[in-house]
Amino acid sequence: MEQEFEALLRNNTWRLVPPSSGVNVIDSKWIFKVKRHANGKVERYKARFVAKGFKQRYGLDYEDTFSPVVKPTTIRLLLSLVVSRGWFLRQLDVQNAFLHGVLEEEVFMRQPPGFEDPQRPHHLCRLEKALYGLTQAPRAWHARLGVVLRQHGFVPSTADTSLFICQRPDVTTYLLVYVDDIIVLSSQSMAIDRLVLGLRQAFAVKDLGALHYFLGLEVARSLVGLRITQHKYAMDLLKRAGLLKCKPVTTPMSATTKLFQLDSPLLGSDDATDYRSIVGGLQYLTMTRPDISFSVNRVCQFLHSPTEEHLAAVKRILRFVKHTIGHGLLLRPSTSPAISAFSDADWAGDVDDRRSTAGFAVFYGGLVVVFGDGGDCGATCETIRCFQGGNITCANRPGEVIQGCHCLCAPKNGRGCVLHLQSGTNQNCPKRTAGSGTASLQRPQIPRRNRNTQKHTDMAAAMKLSLTFVLLLSGLVVFGDVGDAAPTCDIIRCIQGGTITCANRPGEVFQGCACVCAPKDGKRCVLRLDDGTSQKCPKTSG
Repeated sequence: MEQEFEALLRNNTWRLVPPSSGVNVIDSKWIFKVKRHANGKVERYKARFVAKGFKQRYGLDYEDTFSPVVKPTTIRLLLSLVVSRGWFLRQLDVQNAFLHGVLEEEVFMRQPPGFEDPQRPHHLCRLEKALYGLTQAPRAWHARLGVVLRQHGFVPSTADTSLFICQRPDVTTYLLVYVDDIIVLSSQSMAIDRLVLGLRQAFAVKDLGALHYFLGLEVARSLVGLRITQHKYAMDLLKRAGLLKCKPVTTPMSATTKLFQLDSPLLGSDDATDYRSIVGGLQYLTMTRPDISFSVNRVCQFLHSPTEEHLAAVKRILRFVKHTIGHGLLLRPSTSPAISAFSDADWAGDVDDRRSTAGFAVFYGGLVVVFGDGGDCGATCETIRCFQGGNITCANRPGEVIQGCHCLCAPKNGRGCVLHLQSGTNQNCPKRTAGSGTASLQRPQIPRRNRNTQKHTDMAAAMKLSLTFVLLLSGLVVFGDVGDAAPTCDIIRCIQGGTITCANRPGEVFQGCACVCAPKDGKRCVLRLDDGTSQKCPKTSG
């Protein structure tokens, strides 16, 4: 506490003024926290003096409060650059970061408890610098840091204002900031050293060396690539949910599970709050766990009125996390700077409103940097599929007749719509089985390897998101302590005018399309075309 108070005085955080009427005076308190390493061991005990910012008044004590937050996509993209280009990566920490922000408003606060001035015990602190707990403190600190970085040649990115870029003829440096945690990557180590020296002239900066732990991400660099996990975060999430000793399962969601909005009793207020908290934690876990992305997205759709069935689905995801506690991302080196994007969607798969679910992935040089899924923007009857025999009139659009086709309608009463045939009979809209692209990860149907010799699971077998979406995830690897799937060749584009027979699956023929073969002998598989010729699968990238 004494060290924190002395730091406040050295920084000229406030000046004492006599109390006056007509001003809003906020209180303060001391916060005690135990900072830990990535492995859970205690790093140090920390005392922090904070203001009770919830007593501030808008327009009087503060105006603008927004401060940018780093995007997960930016983190993955920068780490991909480090791996692909062999750049240097360091982590910095700014001590008492918020105290460097300059306040534009007049804010009055009572003196710190236990550290009142003996000569002026009733005076108030008129804050000159930002203080932890103030509503505008994050914005003030980010503005101050931006001014200093611009003096060193950095400019904020237009895509993510938490990212600062410095490009010079001989060196390129990126700086990513989240409050007081900073990671720097550069093509030259000397450039990082010069930057640290420059920042120390304005702030108390601690050089933490190579990046190991950042925002709950555990980063380990090796000759193979860069491993990113959230092991400690996942364990804390299981502990918070009371499932540390739960029985693990091999899939995050059952293939037969269909969640409805109101299909079971609603949760009580306390359980509903816990539901939202745990789902929010799972949402953050998807930063390195795309294999649970669909399942988490699904349970996120019931935050407004969760039921017992929804809670059971969340617990199943947590049990899967327990089974795959060490899984994460493995970023491998890639020499290709090409950017490619792939997407997939089901059709009216939501049983409540018949909306669709879309999944997507964006790759940089064969390494996935953006992925996710979500519901469609609306439910319409515009998707038409051919129907054999007869004209059909949609019950929810009675004036529209579709010649020889059928439509799937958004039900107004929560039930499935009815198709009126010209023969006078009715039939329900046909059910559609969701493709693997918009369903939860399912149990692999291939033998597992010896877990002592191979611990990395290929994303093509791990995610099971869709035929298009999954097969193109050759650059991303989920790794952990369970068996690996058999290696597969990359996706083969459809060949016009012919059928393809996979050499390792001789009985299977795909008309005009491609198959992905799992080589049994460790060699590249061969595709046999219907004209008698053969070709090898292309090598995987990344």
